[in-house]
Amino acid sequence: MLSFEVIEFDLSNIVKNVENNILNWSKGNLENREAGKRERGREESREELKNCPELKKTK
Repeated sequence: MLSFEVIEFDLSNIVKNVENNILNWSKGNLENREAGKRERGREESREELKNCPELKKTK
């Protein structure tokens, strides 16, 4: 039979692993959101350049 200390240690490790997984998941989501914002900004800039009247005059 496992002692209380061993069970407590195992549970402590499980909690630490879950906390780390949540932190990594949150960090990944934040990085993905930021990357998405940058990409949307690039797309908007490309569209603005396509529709820029000054550029159309020079073509």
